[in-house]
Amino acid sequence: PERARLSGEDLGLAPDRIYSDFREMARAEASRPDGIDAVSIVTPNHMHAEPAVAFLQAGIHVICDKPLAAT
Repeated sequence: PERARLSGEDLGLAPDRIYSDFREMARAEASRPDGIDAVSIVTPNHMHAEPAVAFLQAGIHVICDKPLAAT
């Protein structure tokens, strides 16, 4: 959480939009009236599925440049 907060501050994000993990972000953004329309998943290949599913289940569109599975 601390690393995420510092990174978000460095990027100039609003404090109420700096999240400790993708699950928190998916829940919070889905419930905001000004929530995000889409998210881009840019984690290493083996870590794409869980965040993609979390955002899709929250009703947020997902852009994923890598496969969700290896087979």
